[in-house]
Amino acid sequence: MDYQVSSLNDAGTVDSIISQTVLERSSLQIKMAGIQTDLSTYSTTSDDIPSAIAYVSAEIENAEENLPNLPEGDFRTKMETALLRNKLKLNLLEKKAEEYSAFAQLDRQFEVAKLTGQIDESDQYLAQLTLRRDELLANPPASDS
Repeated sequence: MDYQVSSLNDAGTVDSIISQTVLERSSLQIKMAGIQTDLSTYSTTSDDIPSAIAYVSAEIENAEENLPNLPEGDFRTKMETALLRNKLKLNLLEKKAEEYSAFAQLDRQFEVAKLTGQIDESDQYLAQLTLRRDELLANPPASDS
C-alpha cells in the first residue's frame, strides 16, 4: 500500500511513528513465534493424547470395577482419591484433544498467514516512513518564522 507519508513534516514525529510501528511489529512476531511453536509440536502432542486417554480410561475402568469390592479403610480411600484424580485427568486430556484437533491446527495455520501479512505490511510502512524521515533530515522544511 502506498501511504501518504509526505504529509509528515517533522523528522521527530516520523521517528515516533517508526518506534511505535517497530514495537507493534515485534509484538506480531512474538505472537507468530508462539503459534508456530504450537504447530511444530502439533503432531507429537496430538499423537500422544489418544494413548494417554486410553491409559487413563483403563485406569478409571479398573478402579470402578474393583472399588465396590474393597473394604473400608486407607487403601479404599486412596483408590477413591486416585479415581477422582483420573477422572479429572481424563477431562483435561479430552479438552486438550479438542485443542489439537484438525480444526485447531487449521485455525493456527490461518492465524500465521494473517500475521505474516500484517508483518509484511508493517515492513512496507516502515520502509516508507524511514524514507520520509531520511528526506526530512536531508532537506528540513523551511520554518515559518
